[in-house]
Parts: sequence; structure tokens; C-alpha cells
Amino acid sequence: MKNKGGLLLEFILNIFIFSVILLLLFTFMKRIVIIQNYKTTVRTNGENTLYLFDILKKNIKERDKEKILYKGKNSNFFIINENGVSDTGSSLLYKAGEEFYLIKFSKPKLLISSSQTPESFKKHDTLAKLDSLVFQTKNDLLLIIYEINGSTKEQVINLK
Repeated sequence: MKNKGGLLLEFILNIFIFSVILLLLFTFMKRIVIIQNYKTTVRTNGENTLYLFDILKKNIKERDKEKILYKGKNSNFFIINENGVSDTGSSLLYKAGEEFYLIKFSKPKLLISSSQTPESFKKHDTLAKLDSLVFQTKNDLLLIIYEINGSTKEQVINLK
């Protein structure tokens, strides 16, 4: 006589194998979703940073051209490092309208602050997160060299 039904043990074994296959499939799918979210975040951060630097470029071009005295230097645009005003540094100071603006890189954040005087910056707002940033002047050009998500980029602004 033939056995027309399956044994309970066979049924439980089939359910176990099916569960293991589903577990492996879901783990793989979860990794794919994590990678996609990371790629989207990296791309969005990069695009936002490019947009930010375009606006910063416009604001620097539209700054006041009148010279002001700051830490012994007379100019309308200052790059500041740990030692004071220099040609290379991680902070930028300029005046637009009645406000002074300080763009400062404090790893990993790019910060902005505004004030009525160049010495009284108190509150800093975060603009972007970067790996590194350097402001540099050469002749009448401002170079903004920054690294985001492992790739180095450069913005050039004519200061005339």
C-alpha cells in the first residue's frame, strides 16, 4: 500500500528550509537598501554643498568693496588661520551691507556667523559637513579647496 500523505517530520523540515532561504534573502535585501540609502545621502550632500558654494560665491562677489582695518591689515576680504590674517586658512571674513560674515571650517562642519563688528561673532550656524576645507588667495582669486565624501573639489572666485 502506498503512503498518500507526507510525514509530519517532512513538513517541518520543508518549513525550516523555506525559513532559512527567506532569512538569507531578507538579509541580502536589507544590505541592498542600506547601500542605496548611503548612496542617496552622499549624492544629496554633494549636491547641497555645490549649491551652497554657488551661493557663497555670489555673496562674496557682492560684498562691500570698501576697505576695513582688521588685525593690522587693510582690505575688504580676510582669510584667517590660527596665527591671524594670512593668504591661506580655514576661516573667511568679509562685509556685506551692515553685517560682517565669518565663514569658518571646524572639522567636520562649515559654519557661518554674522555680526555688527568683526570681533563679536557669537552664534554659528552649520552650513555643511565636509572632510576638509582650505581658503587660499592667489593674485585676485580666491580658491576654496574642499573634500567631501573622499573627493577633492575646488571653487575659484574672482575677487575684483
